[in-house]
Amino acid sequence: MAAATLVPFSAPATVAADRAVGDEHVLIVLATWGPQPFKPEDVSSAFAEAARFYDKSSFHQLELSADVTPWLPAFTVPAACPEDEGDHVPAAFSSGPDAAAAAAGYRVEAYDRVMYVTARMACSWDGLGVGHQIVLNGDRNWYDMVHELGHTYGLAHARRETCRGCSKEEYGDPFSPMGHGQLDFSAYEKLQMGWLHDVAHVSRAGTYSIGRPDTRGATPYALVIETGLHEYWIEQRLDAAPPGLVVRTIEPDLSDFMAAPELMLYVPALTVARGETFRIGGVFSVRYSAGRVRFTWVDRTRPNAPSVSVHATRITWASRDKGSGVASCTVTVDSRAVGRGPATGTMTLPAMRSGTHRVAVACVDRAGNRSRATTRRLPR
Repeated sequence: MAAATLVPFSAPATVAADRAVGDEHVLIVLATWGPQPFKPEDVSSAFAEAARFYDKSSFHQLELSADVTPWLPAFTVPAACPEDEGDHVPAAFSSGPDAAAAAAGYRVEAYDRVMYVTARMACSWDGLGVGHQIVLNGDRNWYDMVHELGHTYGLAHARRETCRGCSKEEYGDPFSPMGHGQLDFSAYEKLQMGWLHDVAHVSRAGTYSIGRPDTRGATPYALVIETGLHEYWIEQRLDAAPPGLVVRTIEPDLSDFMAAPELMLYVPALTVARGETFRIGGVFSVRYSAGRVRFTWVDRTRPNAPSVSVHATRITWASRDKGSGVASCTVTVDSRAVGRGPATGTMTLPAMRSGTHRVAVACVDRAGNRSRATTRRLPR
């Protein structure tokens, strides 16, 4: 069985992640202009269920507790639907509930997060999570609390796309609470929140063991395959129906729904059952058996010949590959290797004797395909 590169992974720097570990205390403000659509104890019960979900999902690394206010006169007229301002809800919305909570004896600033539960407002959405604030619009469902809390920890929506170029379903992932599922978070989401780190980057063909992100135990919790266009995350979800592998990619979140997170998940396929094979045409395939994945590159296309420029003693190059992706580029002088770097790079050439020299750059992709060399002649 092939050895995977097991990485003590941390969330990418582009992600506005807020580690979800330790004990956190949430203030739930029931804010109204008159209507009281449900009882405070119903909200407490729903939050307790959400807290149990986070306790189990985090492998007991995050413990949430909450104080729930009675219904407070936070608005004099029906509240206007608040906008997402990137890292907070508008003060025009939150100032009334905060003042009402303070008047009732709650120190709003002492809490890690504040959840505003209102009577029904004229909004197109049921919930909003931004910064350390949450708004639930006439809603007390525990799974909506889980979803909006996830946003406050830096998670984007988990989308689904059934084919390349098809329209994306904003909440289409059925295996994550950041989509429309009520199952556990994905391995990628758990990594963002600081709950696990053992995922494996796979670049060589072979058979790899794989654990499951919903249960603490066998690792890696996910296999990560980097290609020329996308980074694929493969995880084993035995808590899904039907159970199997789930394949996702990480992409920029360009939606209007999310301001802070810069990454998103989507599902190009539903579960891959045991004995089945998942393929990305012209790139790779994975065949799934119990607790194992057989990974194969099917890319047979050369990377593009690199563009090369030389200025004095500096050489710069760039190569692209839409298949498995460029693994490395090698610089040679008179057929002798003098340096190696990534798909795009620059280096200082070594000292050379006077005369004409042949400088070349060739690149190899992750599947082992070699580009044509790009050469330059240097008079010295």
